[in-house]
Amino acid sequence: IWLSLKAVDLLKDRLLSGLERGDTLNMGFARDRLGGSRTGTLELLAILEDDRILDRETDGEDRRIL
Repeated sequence: IWLSLKAVDLLKDRLLSGLERGDTLNMGFARDRLGGSRTGTLELLAILEDDRILDRETDGEDRRIL
């Protein structure tokens, strides 16, 4: 899957709207919030982890907003 920088910014804003640093989210929440497929949601979460916006918790399920 390839996402443009503009698409990543729009999806990031949608995902993180109303959340604050330190809050956690999981795959189900992210998929519901974005309204997309599991594959697309995983791709966005990976991008946000690489960009140090999210960090995966030790349980491997949750991500914390940095």
